[in-house]
Amino acid sequence: MDKRRDRRIEDHVEDENNKKIKVLHSQVSEIKAAANNIYQETKDSNSFLDVFNGQMEKGKAGVRNVFDRFEGVLADRNNRLSIYIAGFLTILFLIVWKYAMYSGGESS
Repeated sequence: MDKRRDRRIEDHVEDENNKKIKVLHSQVSEIKAAANNIYQETKDSNSFLDVFNGQMEKGKAGVRNVFDRFEGVLADRNNRLSIYIAGFLTILFLIVWKYAMYSGGESS
């Protein structure tokens, strides 16, 4: 009789352990899926950052090139006057454009 009772207790404990193992297995699977998602997201982000960094370097080189050319133009006295005239005309255009936008924009 004690053996049957011990066997039932053993079976019960084994069933409980199997249930706990299943729960742990599902939790480990969820953690593994989350880790894979994090890995993929990190990989995609790094690829994006590599591309973005390359584009920024190209942009930086382009701005540097324009700045160097602009310095060369400013060094020449004749070009400096042309730049002042172009700057003045640009500012004048912006003022006239803004004035036209504010005065002609109210047609209600």
